[in-house]
Amino acid sequence: MRKIMKNLSSILLIFLALTLYNCNKGDANPNKNANGKAGSTAKMITVGHYLYVINKSELMVYDVQNSLEPNYVNTVDIGFGIETIFPFGDNLFIGSSTGLYIYNITDPTAPVLATEEPVDHFTACDPVVANNNYAYVTLNSLRTDCGNTTNVNLLLTYDISDIENTTEISSQEMTGPKGLAISDTRLFVCDETEGIVIFDITETPEHPESIGTISGFTANDIIIDNTLMMVVCEDGLRQYDITDNNNITLLSYINTHE
Repeated sequence: MRKIMKNLSSILLIFLALTLYNCNKGDANPNKNANGKAGSTAKMITVGHYLYVINKSELMVYDVQNSLEPNYVNTVDIGFGIETIFPFGDNLFIGSSTGLYIYNITDPTAPVLATEEPVDHFTACDPVVANNNYAYVTLNSLRTDCGNTTNVNLLLTYDISDIENTTEISSQEMTGPKGLAISDTRLFVCDETEGIVIFDITETPEHPESIGTISGFTANDIIIDNTLMMVVCEDGLRQYDITDNNNITLLSYINTHE
């Protein structure tokens, strides 16, 4: 038990260090791309010196400029079945069991819906990540706590070049997709049976091309920080060097089940 707690503490310290490091990097311009690193299944993230936290129906805003005395700022009612939150630029991408919500945080204290309506999809669990022009969402109906009504396991691609008119442009069948992350040229998607499926998004980001897998474990979520990829697995935490897309190297493994 003591060893398990030690390993879990190590994982939490890594995540906390990344969050604080990236938050501090943005002090000169706290509202622009100064995001704490978090996975696509995160329930809370930092942008500049603001912390955004979701529950099943609300988005809550806290000022954490003084990390020892965080101040509650605001609560925004979103809907129901809210599951995940991911920041990019001036927007928060919030996944729910029935659709994708995009909130603008130009005023970081008062998020506002950037689209007239959420972007609907099948009822399923849905982590989300985004870059300049595209958002990628996985739908997973293997879990039973997302109000699933349809057996659907998909990778969806949305065109977000015009946020107000976000549209779904492609979908791909998968076995059981879960968390995901983007590097410059690659999309990494956790899958129930295949470990991590790697997609090339260099030439056709609107239609990600599967080019390989990293297998041998069950992955749940991914965090990428520059050339470091951390994978949260059923049996622990794996870290990879992704400097060379053609030679992804395992750096370390923390077993949380010993």
